[in-house]
Amino acid sequence: MEKRKNVHRAAIQGFVGIAGIGMAFLIAAIPSHGIDDLSLPIGRDSARISTLYRVDAALDAYVSRYGKPPPHQPDSRFGGWETSLDGSFLKELVDKGLLVTLPLDPLNDDQFHFRYCVYPPGSWGDNKEPFFVLAATGLEKVGNLLADRNVYSRGGRTWSDEFPFTLGSP
Repeated sequence: MEKRKNVHRAAIQGFVGIAGIGMAFLIAAIPSHGIDDLSLPIGRDSARISTLYRVDAALDAYVSRYGKPPPHQPDSRFGGWETSLDGSFLKELVDKGLLVTLPLDPLNDDQFHFRYCVYPPGSWGDNKEPFFVLAATGLEKVGNLLADRNVYSRGGRTWSDEFPFTLGSP
C-alpha cells in the first residue's frame, strides 16, 4: 500500500513540475507590449519610474544610515535643483554603495531628466528635519495614468503640480 502511495505521489509531483515548466514558458511568451523596450515611450516611462523608485529607496536607506538626506548640488539653470544632466547626479549614493550606477533618465536631455532637492527644516510647513524631493521632468505616455496617484505635497506646496512624477521624504 505504501509503495502505491509513493508512485501516486511521484506521478503528481512530476505532473506539477511539468505544468510549472509549461506555465513558465507560457508567461515568457506573453509580450510585454513594449514596457521593457527603451525605443518606445512606454518603455522609457517604465524605466524612469522604476529608476526613481530605486533612487527613493536608496535615499531612504541613506537617511536611515546618516540621519539626513545627502546634500544636493544646486544648478542655478534649474532653479537650484540638482539634475541628472551633469553626469554626477546623486553620486554620493553610488559612493556609499546604495546604488550601483548613477541614475539617469533614458533620454536625459533638457525635456526628460531627473531632479533632486533637499529642503532645510521649517522650509515647507513644520518639518523639523531636512527632507528631499525627487522628480522626473517629463513622462511620454503614462503621465495621465499617474495624475491621481502621484501627488507629493508638504506644507501647502504640491511638487506634483510642477513635475509629472515626484517622490519625497515621508
